Amino acid sequence: MEERIMHYAIYSLLGVLLLLSCSKSLTLDKVVNPTEDSDTTLVQTAEKAPNQQILKDATLLKTVSDSLPIIESRIKAAAKIEKSFFDSGIDHADVRNTDFFGPHMLTSAKAVDIASVGELFSGVTKYAVEKLNIPRQSIDQQLSKRIGILDERCPFSNVPDCTRSAASRYRTIDGSCNNLNNTLWGRSFTPFERILPAVYDNGVDEARQTSVLGGPLPLARKISSQFHQTSLKDHFEPDLSHMNMEFGQFLSHDIQRNALSTGTFGAALDCCGSSEPESRSKCLAIEIPADDPYYSQFNRTCMNFVRALPTPKLDCTLGQRQQLNQNTHYIDGSQIYGSDEQTSTSLRTLSGGTLKTGGDATAPNLLPKDTNNAANCILPASDANVKCFLAGDVRVNQNSALISIHTIFMREHNKIAAGLEALNNGWSDQIIYDEARKIVGAMLQHITYKEYLPEILGDAIMNKYGLKPLANGYFNGYESKMNPTIKNEFAAAAFRFGHSQVHDSLKYNNKAQYFKDVFLNPAIIYDTAGGVDSITKGLTDSYSQKVDERMSSHLTRHLFERKAGFGGDLAAINIQRGRDHGIPLYQQMKTICNVSSNVHEPSVWNALSSLYRNPSDIDLFSAGVSEKPVPGGIIGPTFACIIAKQFEALKKGDRYYYENSGDQAFTLEQLDEIRQTTLSKVICRNTGISFVPTNAFIKDTNVRNQKMSCKGVSAIDYSKWKCGWSNWGTWTSCVNFIQVRLRTCKQQKPCATDFCTGDVFEIQKCGSVRNVEMPQIEAKIEQLRAILVTQQNNYDIMDVNTAQDILQTFMHQNAV
Repeated sequence: MEERIMHYAIYSLLGVLLLLSCSKSLTLDKVVNPTEDSDTTLVQTAEKAPNQQILKDATLLKTVSDSLPIIESRIKAAAKIEKSFFDSGIDHADVRNTDFFGPHMLTSAKAVDIASVGELFSGVTKYAVEKLNIPRQSIDQQLSKRIGILDERCPFSNVPDCTRSAASRYRTIDGSCNNLNNTLWGRSFTPFERILPAVYDNGVDEARQTSVLGGPLPLARKISSQFHQTSLKDHFEPDLSHMNMEFGQFLSHDIQRNALSTGTFGAALDCCGSSEPESRSKCLAIEIPADDPYYSQFNRTCMNFVRALPTPKLDCTLGQRQQLNQNTHYIDGSQIYGSDEQTSTSLRTLSGGTLKTGGDATAPNLLPKDTNNAANCILPASDANVKCFLAGDVRVNQNSALISIHTIFMREHNKIAAGLEALNNGWSDQIIYDEARKIVGAMLQHITYKEYLPEILGDAIMNKYGLKPLANGYFNGYESKMNPTIKNEFAAAAFRFGHSQVHDSLKYNNKAQYFKDVFLNPAIIYDTAGGVDSITKGLTDSYSQKVDERMSSHLTRHLFERKAGFGGDLAAINIQRGRDHGIPLYQQMKTICNVSSNVHEPSVWNALSSLYRNPSDIDLFSAGVSEKPVPGGIIGPTFACIIAKQFEALKKGDRYYYENSGDQAFTLEQLDEIRQTTLSKVICRNTGISFVPTNAFIKDTNVRNQKMSCKGVSAIDYSKWKCGWSNWGTWTSCVNFIQVRLRTCKQQKPCATDFCTGDVFEIQKCGSVRNVEMPQIEAKIEQLRAILVTQQNNYDIMDVNTAQDILQTFMHQNAV
């Protein structure tokens, strides 16, 4: 046993040291006293990994070839074992019988197919590392070669044809063909990227469970119960509304959806049902201490937790285990529209560009119903009419507040579609849908960068990373070499800061509805006395909790609870997910972000570090969420660094970012209209709420944010999207008895070229013309008409002053 612990200690410490050395020869400290200052107390500099000779292609090819039948045999044997758990009833086809099951565990068949290849690649990598004695610090370097016998199995080898997309005004539904040089960047069902290499116990795929000093890491549940203690009422953020939290979840579901392991026939894994859960490779069950302050009263010792599915890297070379994003990586409204054609089509009416709606006479204009309860919601037995809902992201039903935001943006899409159709009745269903989707996606981006992020990051960081939208004109900052792909450190740690913002209750009809009672429960959405309106008003009227180490007990004890005492613990899940993904350690990310020491309150740092044997073991989520906030923001500098870099990439690496120019661009008129968008205006247009804060993310008690009336909020100005002729302009002044007026043909995309027939100009006689002069005037008019007809394509954008100049020049050259 001691030998095994020493083995783990040596390799874990070596792995950390060499990971740091790969990033500008960063250092790791030998800590005597567990203080935060010790993060930067230099004892020894880690040397760079030695330059080892790259493996010869023939050697690697033979090793891979030898490994395939062995690994495939192991996978088949493991599948038989997994099936035995299903056959014995441990894993459930009916997921409602599974410990705190939620929609986050609904994994698509496509993700499972990709994971089968990912499992093979991980197995081959481990085999090669062992047989070829590859040091863990150079695994990706040594194995970063395309291998023909693996290429044919690569799920990312079919590169899409982007010929039409290159000049298209619209994004593809799956995010492909955004970057024309790297057509799979940001596409759904592609891997997350990483800022730093993964930290796995074996260097390849085993979840991090071992201290750098050897022995086990502290239990995730223990860290949660002792460090992430209950957030109390006085721990609120005085300036921020609860909407800040909920929009953050809505935004998160736009850009990321992890793919989690499933059992035989897609069954939900019950990792606590086996006497030895650690023997199941798809499981990473959370152990609950016998003296747990809450769960012990229910004699509960295990919390279900399944590992994220493995995937090959995007280039399908061998290397460390990666995880899969089932959604598009872009801010494009995929949580509304879906990230694949099948989902997208299923949500459309295919008439007038609109999305399907549900509800009934008493609760109309809701999302379409999930009549089969695929989301496995908790539905009231007394009312068969109450169902959960369908949207572009299956997690829509996680809580009633999230359902409400989804409903509002579905309604906004349909309002825009109706406005576009009324203005341009020649548009097809597809054009209306695409244009409305494009507008809603632009609105989401504008709200994110204009309203949401400034409250999170503060002014200085917004400026540092160029995140503020322009007041006018085009951005023109697209960088084709910037990869927008969501980073694992962002998805599995930093952007989970919002979990700390959740209040114990959801304000509803001026009453407090416990948050645990709205998980997977859509009943109040159908409430004729409140519903979406009351929930949304409650979000803007109530406070958000502070971002700190504390978290609502409704998340740390009652997450997706179906039976008393058997809910989940989101803080423990976040810690465990980070270890599952091999997320780098807090000190590594702190160093790479150039964050100084003393970013925690001393009491907070002491409470956290006392739970670990060595500060170098500390998990990124726990340490990052508990840092002191940056000036003007609500999160600490390490999370601010990770989040700002991610949103910089999502802005500069998105060819369809709403402020960009190019074939896909809005006109400047349209762009100015988009810039008028606020979340409060979207709420006003799609609810019956009378008054909302001017900025929905800030409490109206703040002097900079008073309430506004929804009566004065109108729809967007659809005339900016009108195709065909504009109204006639004013007549020019009369020059030698002739005057001209003009109109504009709007033929910008998506206008068809046949919307305009006739001439850009109109000419008439003016003034008192003597009969004797009439033939000469009429001849000049025809002569001017002939000139304008041959040149009118040059005059498609012309004002009265230009028309006057044309007329003056003509008359000067052809005096009457």
